[in-house]
Formats: sequence, structure tokens, C-alpha cells
Amino acid sequence: MDRWMDAIQTCEWDTAAPHLIVTEAGGSVVQCGRCDREGNLIEGEDWQRVLAEERPVLYNKEDDLNPFFIAYGKRTIKPANS
Repeated sequence: MDRWMDAIQTCEWDTAAPHLIVTEAGGSVVQCGRCDREGNLIEGEDWQRVLAEERPVLYNKEDDLNPFFIAYGKRTIKPANS
């Protein structure tokens, strides 16, 4: 599998170890919007803009809830002339 999207509410302890495995294997885990305590996308949060910015998922925050996120396997960038 080359990508996985999380669309459920998770906390830091649910994802810290898998996040490490993904990044050590050359992948990345990026945010695609923040959620509230009920798992709903926060109003005004544009998940497509957030995803395009490739913000990393952060840990040791005041709130232990994770944002929604996508985990990518190792990606290769194709040259513009290919």
C-alpha cells in the first residue's frame, strides 16, 4: 500500500509508533485537517489546502488529539521533463 488516510479520531499514542515506522521506511505522515473531540472536521478548516501544504503530524502538543492525516509510502518525484 502506498498511502493510507485516517478519517477517525486518534490520539498521539495511537499513531506514534506507526508514524516512526512509516518515516523510517522513507514515507511521510501529513495533516489533512484538524478535528474536534467528536471527530468532526473543525469548521473553516480546508482539508485540501492543509494537505497541499504537507504539514507534518506533530506530537507533544497541549491537546493529544491528532489531526486527520494521510500516511504515504516512499514517494519519488518525477523530473518535470519526463
